[in-house]
Order: sequence, then structure tokens, then C-alpha cells
Amino acid sequence: RGMLWETTADEILAAVRSTLKAGESVFDDVFLPLDENARASGKALLRVVAAGQRGVADVASSLHGLYVGTRYLEASVVSEDVAELLRIQTSEALLRTAVIAPQAFLGRSHSERPLPPADRRDIIVLIHGAPKDVVMGDIDLNDLPKGRVDLMTRCVAGSLFYSHGMRKHVRTWLVFTDWCRAICCDGSIAKGLGPSERTIAAAMRRTLLAAPGPLAGPGPRTTDADGL
Repeated sequence: RGMLWETTADEILAAVRSTLKAGESVFDDVFLPLDENARASGKALLRVVAAGQRGVADVASSLHGLYVGTRYLEASVVSEDVAELLRIQTSEALLRTAVIAPQAFLGRSHSERPLPPADRRDIIVLIHGAPKDVVMGDIDLNDLPKGRVDLMTRCVAGSLFYSHGMRKHVRTWLVFTDWCRAICCDGSIAKGLGPSERTIAAAMRRTLLAAPGPLAGPGPRTTDADGL
């Protein structure tokens, strides 16, 4: 044990054979056991089928401290039972990883992911009692609960985003009923928008600050932001 995780069986055999004299011992198998997470353990099992005039313990002693690359080995003799146990543990670890490997967080391909609905959807959020300063674009990104901007951003995030991207066929409308003003968040044209509350609040602030005209009017005035 003591090897680098990327060490291969061929590298181990080459290092061992360069140390021992010709005909001194013969190895017929090199096995690299894995840990419980199916990762390289830094260990190797070498089966000695012939040790010449020396015993297996002497061969292990001569390998102890041998350098493989920049790492030195700690060699010892183990029984067949221990070797078999390591093989079983490796097989079980590979089976576990084979079961969880297809899951999305381990890199399942995009083609295997369920697609969002393709029909056009408009989600309207009616906002009552919004403070005037918020509607004018005076949004403090460090205090989103002020004016309940945090709830507005959660409505946008929950309607536009899903696990692997943005719903391109959804538009979310934030309608400020007391001020005749609305924001349209269109998933088909949104750029640079993320699901975090702060990112959405910053886009809302840019939109409201850029809105022309007074707040009062006969009906809601809609404006689209660069990021929305």
C-alpha cells in the first residue's frame, strides 16, 4: 500500500520486477482493490506463485520501502481470506456505483432528462400593497425582505426555473395592482438570469428603474428588462 491513486498494475509489476533478481519470484496476478466508494485505495495485491529459494515473507520484506514513482510501498503478507474479502468489497462497491451512476447529479446525459411542458404558460402574480419605493426600483439587495421583494423573486424562480434549466415557454407577470405597473419575466428571451433571489431582485431593480412615465395610470404598464 502507499501508491498514488492513478498507479496502474503495469507500473507496479515493472517496479517490482526491476527490484527482484531474475528467477527469484514469479507474480501471476495484480489486483487493485477499491474502497467502499469504488475509488482507488492506493493498495495492490500481488499473488506470488513461485518464490525461488526465498520465502514469501522475504519477498515482501524486499519490496517494503520500494519506490513506485515518488511514493514508497509498505509491503506485507496477507492471507487468501483477506485477499478474497478485498475482492468481494470491491465488487460490492462497483455494484453500488453502477446503481447510482445514472442519476442526474453524477452526470446523466441531457437527452435522458425529462423535458418541461412545451405549451405556452402565463403565470400572473398579483402584488398588493407594494411600497412605492420598491415599485420605483429602490430595492436593497442586502435586505430583500423589505417590501417582500424576497417573495416576488421566489415566485419568479419557482415558475421559470426547473432542475436543469429554464422553462422557455413560461412568462411570469408581477403585477403591482396599487401602482398600475407590471414586470414580464419571459423565459424565452431571458439572458444572464439565475434562480437565486439576489440575481432576480437585481434584474427587477434594473427593470423598474428603467420604466418610463409616472406610476399612476388607467391600466398596468408593462416593461421588459435586459435580464428578464
